[in-house]
Amino acid sequence: MNKIKILIGFVLSVSMFQANSQTVSTYAGKQYLGNGNYSGVSSSPLATEYYSELYGICLDTNRRIYVSDQHNVSILTNGNSYTRGGYLGDPLDAGGIGTANGTGTVSRFATPAGLTVKKSDNSVFVCDKDNSTIRRGTAYVNSSQGSIWTTFAGVSSFLGGYKDGSATVAEFSSPYDIAITSNGTIYVSDFGNDCIRKISGTTVSTIAGLGQATGDADGVGSVARFDSPCGLYLEDDNNLLITDRNNGKIKRLNLTTGAVTTLINGLTAPTDVVYLAGVYYIVDQTCIKQWSVGNSVTILCGSATENGYEDGNYAIAKFGELDMLTVDPVSSVLYVCDKGNNVVRKISLSNSAIADFTASKTTPTRDETIILTSTSQFATNQTWSITPGTYTLQGGSKLTDPIIYVSFSVAQSYSVQLIATNSSSSNTKLKNNYINVSINTNATPVANFMATKTNPVVNEQIELIDMSANSPSAFMWEITPSAGWNVTSGTSVTSKNPKITFISTGVYTIKLTSTNSNGSHSTTKTNYITVGANGVKDISYNLGVYPNPTSDFIYFQNVNNNLVKLLNNTGQVLYSGNTNSIDLSNFPSGIYTVQIVDDNSSKTAKIIKQ
Repeated sequence: MNKIKILIGFVLSVSMFQANSQTVSTYAGKQYLGNGNYSGVSSSPLATEYYSELYGICLDTNRRIYVSDQHNVSILTNGNSYTRGGYLGDPLDAGGIGTANGTGTVSRFATPAGLTVKKSDNSVFVCDKDNSTIRRGTAYVNSSQGSIWTTFAGVSSFLGGYKDGSATVAEFSSPYDIAITSNGTIYVSDFGNDCIRKISGTTVSTIAGLGQATGDADGVGSVARFDSPCGLYLEDDNNLLITDRNNGKIKRLNLTTGAVTTLINGLTAPTDVVYLAGVYYIVDQTCIKQWSVGNSVTILCGSATENGYEDGNYAIAKFGELDMLTVDPVSSVLYVCDKGNNVVRKISLSNSAIADFTASKTTPTRDETIILTSTSQFATNQTWSITPGTYTLQGGSKLTDPIIYVSFSVAQSYSVQLIATNSSSSNTKLKNNYINVSINTNATPVANFMATKTNPVVNEQIELIDMSANSPSAFMWEITPSAGWNVTSGTSVTSKNPKITFISTGVYTIKLTSTNSNGSHSTTKTNYITVGANGVKDISYNLGVYPNPTSDFIYFQNVNNNLVKLLNNTGQVLYSGNTNSIDLSNFPSGIYTVQIVDDNSSKTAKIIKQ
């Protein structure tokens, strides 16, 4: 049975950190206050369509937008809003709401809310909130062919109920939002029953929370508690984000283990959440908030204390009561239902570049090579500067590379600056006296090295980079087996940084002996280089993942500012962001997966944390 929810919250003091060049605009609908307006026709231009209390919004696989309002489901495409189901007249008319199935405007709804598209066939699933059912509509073909609507799960009831079992007898109470995994499993936020339901085939079950038991608790399965769960968002097929409205939290449900954990807290009354490029975007009453790992919650746009209706840059934009949102990752745009103004708002995301970097070592000895790695966010280009200028770039590094190898010829302090830029912004990070170089004339070398690539293909050249401490003056490289490779480009096995071309597939061990006037020291990396056949694509090579295994930082050479995710062996996303490195020092030992995501595909590599 539905409950009267008393919402008690507090205003979180937040600040903006996005560039003012980013804008909020009205994408669809004619603004008015209140509800009940309607166009009375099945097709209207986006700017002149009347909606009545917009609730749900999603994109299909062709990036067309579906929206639901007080009594209709519509699709937004080709500059028009087309009614796909529901009543065309006044929603308060007798017969304006109902449970009828059928084609197009023959069908009826009662406050359709969250909706999503099944990617395998583009059919649309809607939480028919005040009928307490899940409805299914056939895929969009053209504007003249309406969707055919059926009841997919639940028994129609205004008051609702709570029952697991077959989809034809199961009961929901004000289902709010819906998400579908790639294998077709459906998850529903059951707002009135304070739990998360699962529809597998034709069977409805409760996967998290205890039906009709309100609370706030992390835990596995029925141990978890929610208070009015609203928007859902699939991070991937194993992790579902849940907007726990009355608890002011975003929670994460592991769909394999059933474990619920709190991801974000301190919100007021959130209704939806999405994720893009390392940032979580949250609808919280009259504003959009944002959060990323390691940072505090801040306001992206709108006001936490004032509603209104204003388009423009983030600093001046105002919203009415907001409900649900969706994200278009191709164009980096958020679309949100401004229920208070009866319009769909568009939020352009063009994140400002944030410059930062790390060093593999900040206290090297003279002539010891270290690695400087850009950890900048939202940057497409970077430029390094190092002062004073008594340094040498090693391994073919350029000052415009995201990762550079540097040695220093004078024992003194060096300042490092990185300028990160993208098409709309520039940001500078300066670390004064960051690298402190010393010299010990009585010390024996400590041999160390790395390869620019550890998984080359046949006939591909790599470089072995000496990173030995205590100023060695002589080097001897040994590669086992002794055949299957050549030293190239005028270097030799006694060079500081020899260039090697492998002519045979196989696994190679590398040994370096570094010598100075005080003695010698050797280090060996067994099975360090794995050479694949020419034309065989090796993911870890393409990603330039090193060192692997690692005890602290893992670096990436070829991510090209794409999204990087770190996952554990259960598929849980532990880190996500635009970065060239991840610090694993606080993670337990084990095997992890690195995933690099671009617009068209993703690549993965296994890494070992020692």
